[in-house]
Amino acid sequence: MLPEWVSGCYRNTHIRGFFSFLFEETLIPENPTIHLKKPKLEKKLPIYLTVEECHRFIDIVRRNSINRERNVTIIALFLYTGMRLSELTGLDIHDLDMSNQIIRVFGKGRKERLIPILAPLLSSLKSYLDYRKGILGADCYTFSPLFFTAKNQTWKESINVLFMRYS
Repeated sequence: MLPEWVSGCYRNTHIRGFFSFLFEETLIPENPTIHLKKPKLEKKLPIYLTVEECHRFIDIVRRNSINRERNVTIIALFLYTGMRLSELTGLDIHDLDMSNQIIRVFGKGRKERLIPILAPLLSSLKSYLDYRKGILGADCYTFSPLFFTAKNQTWKESINVLFMRYS
């Protein structure tokens, strides 16, 4: 069931549309809904972790994860950059500029953003890149996706499982 304010919004919209139609078709002399106020939508505050909770979360993943380097780096990318899931899953190895400490991400509407790499994230990324190189060998420079999974699972599913398992 929808909250009361949502049904009020829909009702308000339909009434406005109906009277606008009647007015445009000259079936009524004026539109009585012109001065009708729209209900305000509730704005919810975002849920966030404290600094201590972030460190604890990374420590839990570091201690208990099979793919430790990859998973810690994924968590660190979310925490230190604020990037969206779609941005993270679209990262390629070529989007990392380790010498200038910048990550290039493509957000909504393929808009490009440059995100600085902070010191804690830099060490995690370096560790993961060494781990990635050990797994891929010579292919590490030609295999484009930054993160990959051995299972036949989409990245969004894998990351959701990661967060559900360790949160």
